[in-house]
Amino acid sequence: MIDIKRGLKSPRLMKALTGLLPEEFERLKGKFALYMSRSVKGAALGLFLGILWTCAPPPKYIPLPPAPKPRMEIALVRGKYANALEACLRALGLPYARLSQEDLTEDTLKVFRMVVVPYLPESSDTVLDGIEAFVRDGGKLMLFYSLPDRLAEVLGVRMLGYLRQEYEGQFSEIRFGKDRPPGLPERVRQSSWNIYIVEPTSPEARVLARWYDRRGRDTGYPALVYSPTGCYMSHVLLEGDLEDKTLMLAGLVGHFLPDLWPTMARGAFERIGRVGGFQSLEALGEAVASLRRSKAPGLLRAAEELRAWTARYIREGRYPKALSSSLKARRKVVEAYAEVQPSREGELRGIWLHSAFGVADWGWKKTAQMLARSGFNAIFANMLWGSMAHYPSEVLPVSEQAREEGDQIAEAVKWCHRYELEFHVWMVNNYLGSRPPEDFLEKLRAEGRLQRSWDGKELPWLCPSHPENRRMEKEALLEVVRRYPVDGVHFDYIRYPGAFACYCEGCRERFQRDTGIKVGRWPDDVISGQYFADFQAWRREQVTRLVREVSREVRRIRPDVKISAAVFSNWTTARFHVGQDWKLWVDKGYLDFVCPMNYTTDPGQFREWVSRQVEWTEGKIPLYPGIGAYKMVGGEEVLYQVALARATGADGFVLFSYTPRAARDFFPLLRRGATKAKTSPPHRWDWASFRLPEGLGGYRYSHGDPIRAEVELDRFLGGVRDFQAVAVLERSSGTEVRPLGVLWPGQSSLSVLLNPPPGTYRIAVQGWIRKGWWRKERFAVRSPAFRVLSSKEVAEAFPSLPEEPGVGVYVDGWGGRGILEAFREEDVPAFPVRDLSTEELTACRVLVLAQPRDVLIWDGEVRSRVRDWVEVGGGLLATHDAVGYRRLAPPFPEVARGKGRLERRRWRVVRINSGFAPLDLDKWFSHSYYDHITLAPGPEGVVLAVDEAGEAVVVAGTPGRGRYIACGLALGLGPDDQDRPPEGAELELLMAAMRWLWREPGALWKRSDMSP
Repeated sequence: MIDIKRGLKSPRLMKALTGLLPEEFERLKGKFALYMSRSVKGAALGLFLGILWTCAPPPKYIPLPPAPKPRMEIALVRGKYANALEACLRALGLPYARLSQEDLTEDTLKVFRMVVVPYLPESSDTVLDGIEAFVRDGGKLMLFYSLPDRLAEVLGVRMLGYLRQEYEGQFSEIRFGKDRPPGLPERVRQSSWNIYIVEPTSPEARVLARWYDRRGRDTGYPALVYSPTGCYMSHVLLEGDLEDKTLMLAGLVGHFLPDLWPTMARGAFERIGRVGGFQSLEALGEAVASLRRSKAPGLLRAAEELRAWTARYIREGRYPKALSSSLKARRKVVEAYAEVQPSREGELRGIWLHSAFGVADWGWKKTAQMLARSGFNAIFANMLWGSMAHYPSEVLPVSEQAREEGDQIAEAVKWCHRYELEFHVWMVNNYLGSRPPEDFLEKLRAEGRLQRSWDGKELPWLCPSHPENRRMEKEALLEVVRRYPVDGVHFDYIRYPGAFACYCEGCRERFQRDTGIKVGRWPDDVISGQYFADFQAWRREQVTRLVREVSREVRRIRPDVKISAAVFSNWTTARFHVGQDWKLWVDKGYLDFVCPMNYTTDPGQFREWVSRQVEWTEGKIPLYPGIGAYKMVGGEEVLYQVALARATGADGFVLFSYTPRAARDFFPLLRRGATKAKTSPPHRWDWASFRLPEGLGGYRYSHGDPIRAEVELDRFLGGVRDFQAVAVLERSSGTEVRPLGVLWPGQSSLSVLLNPPPGTYRIAVQGWIRKGWWRKERFAVRSPAFRVLSSKEVAEAFPSLPEEPGVGVYVDGWGGRGILEAFREEDVPAFPVRDLSTEELTACRVLVLAQPRDVLIWDGEVRSRVRDWVEVGGGLLATHDAVGYRRLAPPFPEVARGKGRLERRRWRVVRINSGFAPLDLDKWFSHSYYDHITLAPGPEGVVLAVDEAGEAVVVAGTPGRGRYIACGLALGLGPDDQDRPPEGAELELLMAAMRWLWREPGALWKRSDMSP
């Protein structure tokens, strides 16, 4: 076990001879090193003691009894830089309320014991009064970075000044002293770029931790100061090093609120086995059991042992020790989870890099080397903007840094290709950046080439309709393709900045010229007037035109170069808000693959987005969803979204973005499983044709109906001498279901009959081709994902219209699904409405029009259809913007239309049937969403409810023989923009409105109530 070839002064412990698991060996090595520092004899003693300790059985795991639900005693101010603190609070199982800055009043805060403020760039006297009163009453304040004078006095500190780092890595670590309170770690990684210099002023305040640089040197600047009233950290808390930051937060909370130690220890303990889609160690253990040659079983055994120790520590009341043990166990579980992720054949593993000069100060060699070693196969590097280029361009101004450091595309391509990485040039289109060259900006301004908002404000964006802008951006990309052996060109910001642009005079002139329409009131007539639809179609075409022209020219110059785009996740809203009609680009073949930017930390939201994108792309080109790793605190979150992307039918993934933290925290976990084996992206191998029959809608089929699938290898380029491949049916996760057949030159196609159980599947063709006499290349191509639905899923996805008219709910609107769920819970005969067709309206006695997510659905034809339906006797409830606000025309302006938007939550009823008790007159209620639309009543409208400002929020009327209610509240929508059933007064309002629209006797409002 001990190698003494190098002499007794430097014996070495050999792992192979111990026969121990890696975790056990590390413990043994620690004992060996401790005694080795004293003598060789000590090393032998350490080895002996270590073996005894390693072989000693761990305590038996005894589950802890259920703990009472903890109270919510901590308030966290939401906003920028709150992510890391939220992750720490969740890791500790501490309930917390997310408050806005406006909520920081004395009345709101009095129910809490601690307030955590991640960042407070601006503060009103009201906010400062509220926090001061909170601390005066015994509350504890945890404040980061921002330090108003009044709060500095509260905490007993003084600001001396601001300091930007004087050299790279100056503020890399926070180190605590030996006399630190229980539970605090020795050090925390941070990598801050600036700090505030502070010092204690109160006799009771003292420096708790200092900043150290990346070489381990004390900078002398305080990182944390604490006093009896709370603590202050001189920078924001950044993501990364979650384990130690959780210990730091726990130590601080435990110091100020010691009675919360049991809650934190239990919270961390209960979270040990929850990772990815697994809810316990036992569930993860089942997935691990089938693995061979994996470290996962040993990691899980170590986690189980640590869990047993944690349970013992909790029983003994050793809470800081229990918390530390829980977090170590959790780390082992995450590593085991990483080990169980399969390394998939034939997928893109890409990453966006915002710097043209490589990661941090690494240079392009290390940047490419690190990425390739981590199993990635593509990089998208930002080499040019609408205002500058980081290479010697003859089209765009060259950046000052590129003039100094040289041609970055040439350098990047050289090293990326050496390490077998695809290199895609990423261009930020249209947007000029925060610091465009002043002379270039002035030239654009003088030539009328900048965008303007609807109120005439100049924007730092190129106007897409200006022909010179389009020519410049196209020529810049073609210049790159002609000059460098790049693998692809990648559009970004290929859009408008929002629905508020562009309404410049050039757009006015070109719109009228192209369409023949003469606009009398610009821009009102195209914003929400009679030419809205015409202008929207023209506006989208201005963006599409650049994509189409670049696609055509790039393929003419170099057919091997791939064209792609980073796009907004929701195509239906993006085509209106920013003019980005990316589904059209897919359908027309302008792109070779597409990368929707699905930046969310919510796995459910991510899965839903990818699922919809799979339907929109229909397998026509590969789909590589973007994962917002920069928002994620733990590497397991990245792993889970990679797994979800695969399972939902995507063809790969792209992380945003490549930073030292991503390389340190995420790459090692990905390399354990998900990116362990090398592979190439599927857009290289567009060699197979897949034919699937027409299903229920898209690639969806009813279970029990056989599916005839055809596969043919018919798209090989020249130079292929031989090939062999196996076609298999696999689940979308990549698990093989059954082989389908072998393809080779004598049999390049096959036809099979499939009848799998409900689930999502793909046909995969994997094999090799031979080019020349000796060179073989592996490949993998997959069919579009297709779903086999159970009878229940068929009924839910394709509901039949009711035989008797009922309550239809437009479920593709904001809050629509929440309203439908509420109706079903109340036994209302409600059903989903999706396209507002004549057939659907005929099945409705009442229609709830939740604000459409896609405003383009509410065109003149649909609006007229709904109006006609109401006027012959239908009942319509419109919510939020659907009342006629922003881009949505009012259904009945004679009753009401949208007037404005207020971020207030209180409302009350002012006109009501006295027989309806739950909604009392003059009683104030709160709505769940953070804003509401105020209404301008028309001559035929009657105000039923108002807000605190006295503005109408609910108005009713009786157009024709029908009934209509305009409701400015976002019923069915929660503050997080997620659909949820309305509760309390909002539910009562919804039900009362439905009854009146239904014309039910004794409803909330009678016809007699409608008189002024």
